[in-house]
Amino acid sequence: MKRRNISLQFLLYILMLLLLIATFGCSYNKNLVDTTPVIHNTAALNKSPLKAALYIPESTRNYTQPTDASRVCIAMHIKGKFGQIFAGTVIGTLKQVFDDLTVVTQPVASGYDILVEAELQEYIYKAGCAASPESYGIVKGNMWVLNGNGQEIWRSKETSKRLSFTSSWEKLVPESMASLVGTWAQELSSQSQISQLRNQPRNNPPSSAETKARNPDFEKLRELKKLKDEGLLTNEEYEQKRKAIVDGI
Repeated sequence: MKRRNISLQFLLYILMLLLLIATFGCSYNKNLVDTTPVIHNTAALNKSPLKAALYIPESTRNYTQPTDASRVCIAMHIKGKFGQIFAGTVIGTLKQVFDDLTVVTQPVASGYDILVEAELQEYIYKAGCAASPESYGIVKGNMWVLNGNGQEIWRSKETSKRLSFTSSWEKLVPESMASLVGTWAQELSSQSQISQLRNQPRNNPPSSAETKARNPDFEKLRELKKLKDEGLLTNEEYEQKRKAIVDGI
């Protein structure tokens, strides 16, 4: 009789535990250490011949703390290098959009036709369990473009993408990022302001020889040398005048 009571109590304990799990959720831990980016296919877009620089801030690259929107689970922990996955997605996609893309460490537009900046603002996930089976991931971010003078000429309209969980977090996280970045690539390639830059001549900086040729001081030195060669100035006079010009440069 006593054994029967113990067995019954154990059975009730198991049933209560299962009821709690069904009601409040389950424990889930996932570390996306080896997750790789998904590169959006931009083969249908016209590749731009512009010389583009891409800047991704450190705050984005170092983003590792996503927002847990789960409400019914006891413990939900999904972590990983979200920022690096995002950066890899942006770089891989834009390399298909531009013939010449350079990743830079400072947001400086000079020396390039355009500067593209991209940032990951937040990644939100919900890991559903028995009481709420729906799971999803939401990526939020921005992309904008500056011209060679540092003026903003375009900013993305789309700032977030949500994908429902289908198979694994290793697939969902990079796929949601690729969906948003792919939308940016389509918006970017269709902008008239950027298209117009393709037909504008590049402003190449003048060479040192051209700079010297246009400098009035160098012109004076040439005239001075000519006067000396023609015998109109003594060596002493030439050196005095030459020194005065050089000291003033």
